[in-house]
Amino acid sequence: MVFRGIFAVGLIATAFGVCAIVPAQVWGTLTGRVMVRLDHRPLSGVSVEVEDMDSGERNRSITDELGRFVFQRLVPGRYRLRVAPPGFRPEQRILRLAPREVLALDILLEIEPLREVVTVEAPHATQLQGPPTGTIVGERQIAALPRPVQIHLPEVIAALVPGAVRSHDDLVHVRGSELALNAMLNGVFFWENPHALFSPGLDPGIIESMNVVTGPFSAEYGNRFGGVLDVVTKSGLGRPSEGMMTLTAGTTLRHHAAIEYGGHRGRFGYYARVVGWQSARFLSPPEREAHHDFGRGLRSFLQFDVQPNVRDLFRFTLMGNGLAFEIPNTAAQERLGRDLRQHGREQTFIAVWDRVLSAQTTIHVALYQRFSRAKLFPSLDPRSVWALFVRRLDTFGAKADFAYATPSHAVKVGSDVVSLRPRELLVLDPTNYRRFCDRYDLFCLDFLRTTWRAREHGGHVSAYLQDQFRARRWLTLDLGLRFDAHRLVTRSVQWSPRVGASLFIPKVGTTLQLSYNRLFIPPPIEAILLSSAEPGRFVREYGHVPAQPILPERAHQFHVGIARTWREDIRIHLRAFSRLGDFPSHTVRFPELWVFPYVNFDRERVMGVELSAEVPMLERIGLSGFFNYSASRAYYYPPTRGGFIAAGHGGHKGRFLAPFDQTHTGTAGILYAPRRRGFWTGVWFEYGSGTPIHHGGEGHVHAAAVTEGERDRVPGHLVASLSVGVDLLRRSRSAITLEVAIENLANNVYVVARESLFTPGQFAPPRQVSASVRFSF
Repeated sequence: MVFRGIFAVGLIATAFGVCAIVPAQVWGTLTGRVMVRLDHRPLSGVSVEVEDMDSGERNRSITDELGRFVFQRLVPGRYRLRVAPPGFRPEQRILRLAPREVLALDILLEIEPLREVVTVEAPHATQLQGPPTGTIVGERQIAALPRPVQIHLPEVIAALVPGAVRSHDDLVHVRGSELALNAMLNGVFFWENPHALFSPGLDPGIIESMNVVTGPFSAEYGNRFGGVLDVVTKSGLGRPSEGMMTLTAGTTLRHHAAIEYGGHRGRFGYYARVVGWQSARFLSPPEREAHHDFGRGLRSFLQFDVQPNVRDLFRFTLMGNGLAFEIPNTAAQERLGRDLRQHGREQTFIAVWDRVLSAQTTIHVALYQRFSRAKLFPSLDPRSVWALFVRRLDTFGAKADFAYATPSHAVKVGSDVVSLRPRELLVLDPTNYRRFCDRYDLFCLDFLRTTWRAREHGGHVSAYLQDQFRARRWLTLDLGLRFDAHRLVTRSVQWSPRVGASLFIPKVGTTLQLSYNRLFIPPPIEAILLSSAEPGRFVREYGHVPAQPILPERAHQFHVGIARTWREDIRIHLRAFSRLGDFPSHTVRFPELWVFPYVNFDRERVMGVELSAEVPMLERIGLSGFFNYSASRAYYYPPTRGGFIAAGHGGHKGRFLAPFDQTHTGTAGILYAPRRRGFWTGVWFEYGSGTPIHHGGEGHVHAAAVTEGERDRVPGHLVASLSVGVDLLRRSRSAITLEVAIENLANNVYVVARESLFTPGQFAPPRQVSASVRFSF
């Protein structure tokens, strides 16, 4: 009854915008004041210009009587700001704007008759310097990667984001988190895991800008914290009517085709994209040679934007995605004819209304819906388990946000109410293979023949309040409070404070950042009903053991960082973090079943250091690049506390390394694209020191992987990829571009992960060659 009351209040508040205060619109806001440096006298009637450094689009604003200016609905990215009033020295600043960010700054002008343009580095600007906003990935960065990498979002994250680790079952983990990559689409959170094993995923080709937030987290972020993917999709507004078609052919049948078209007519914008692909090496196989590993998919995206006046904007987004793939076999399984397959379907609709109430205030309201389904088909060969598993999730939600921004304060308040309706079906006939062991061979179970189905209706209510303000000219504080009420299988309520401070040190031009985040992480939505089911329905040994539902995780995360920016927006960040959590969730999988329920361990401890450097496109020489390095360690602590397999089992002894723990991870990339030359080339590198190999058998010797050190890991790997592109034809409205890409130049077929000494590893693909042709019209 208590949760129903909270749910009702949250729904009413969201519907009427009572508890919503955020520029939680997808775009960013730039505001500030123009003043005389000598006496801080405001300058009115001054023209302030911002230029998008990617598209070249320019916007102007005139300061009011208090010297204030504001730019609403800016596409996230890099901007050049110019101020050049008569009688003052012109000033230019390079700024970076994240989705939903409010960037407030003071521009202090020198009285100077000389017309000399001075470029000021952004960190030296007097502005709100909050915690780092994450890694901003733009359309250009994604388009520069080899074409096959651009198909799947986890591949893009692994290539560009610091701390992203490839692990078992083709999962990508960020900062030691099992529940990684939480997509936030145009300001709306969705619950599905974007990896191929769980959902059809999100097409990277629809991304205009993406902010990958790995920590610290402001109060507006919730649910998942293993990399929040804050995505702004492409829009037809602000761009001419144009289209593009891309055809790609590659080795191992890695082919894909994509077509997109967008533009605007008056106040109406439109954008559509469809992409289809296939691959004969879709998942990482258990042997160097892939058997039964074909996958194909189709993703479609349609968006309409209507701006009836300067204050209101309506956005309607519709997506439909499908995926079908085979579960890889060993050579022995292939000879026996094992034929496990999985299909995934997903449909999404989002309706957004944004209104500018004043120069300082913006309101955002969104209604959203998603239907998703995953179906594992049984194999009919005589040696495999006959298993049919179907998951379905219906999501309906409403979100409202409101923002108030001044040069010294950026206040955000928001509310989100979502209804979750999972349904699950498992039909199991283990006649051919009754004995199952977990992925680490820690224990084996005798399964029963059964037909099990379950459904649940629950939901989640959240609200937050945050304020980023300048306490001193050198000190910016970020204070926030988040409320979460979750009811699905279990019921939980938590208040989560978020505190951050940024200290600017003028003598060295460096910003020191400190933060503390309290995190509430609801249980994973995939197989949540099976994870919380009564085990006696499936396992003979657990006939009288009650169900132990999967539990939410509650964690404390600490963060300290140093940031330095030079001219042309060259940035270096050094960050250290630590997370202490209770009841972390982790997948378990039976080798013959390919169903992924979850369990809770007792505790987790994750710590690490990250170093990242970014050089944006230097137009004079046509060069850009990035470098990411992370050193981390992630531990789990037994016993298991919740989940289907946890029932009646608590035999672990001592802490053990998480399966995705990788001590050293590094990525780097260099792109050379000189202007007006008609060609470009890029090279990318990826290094990993290897993930743990866990021991099996009696005694549950996870701890051996810690005490015996690095020799209990798969070998490390270093992989390089190259792509070259050339414009064959370029006119004002049309162009033809040819691209050739070689992935894994050295043909290093390394082991991505190995679950235990008694199971085969999972192998990376060999050298892949692809050729693409792109037609622009």
